[in-house]
Amino acid sequence: MAQVYGNTHNTEGEDQDFHVRLYTSQGYSSKVPVGLHGRIPYPDEFQCTFGGNCGLNPPNDFSKSAMATIRVPLAAFSNVDLTDVRYAYLYFDVPERPQGAITLDSLEFVQ
Repeated sequence: MAQVYGNTHNTEGEDQDFHVRLYTSQGYSSKVPVGLHGRIPYPDEFQCTFGGNCGLNPPNDFSKSAMATIRVPLAAFSNVDLTDVRYAYLYFDVPERPQGAITLDSLEFVQ
């Protein structure tokens, strides 16, 4: 996953964090903060200024959203049957990060 570069829902220069919650036949799991298991860093910003060594007619902004892998162990989720996961919910309700915009490539459950 990665923060979406340039999106105003992300705080410039700050890591992003959110909660994941699973839903099974037994109901909802506890919410697990992703930030306990890895970082979703703000994209590295690189601006090429006039006169810099950036090639002929370069774009001004070389900043990119870089994907990172974060592994949240299934053991982090409590009060549910982990053999019957039906939905995964993402909540942007961490007090320091009440909103956000991320790119998520894939979600995998492994035991």
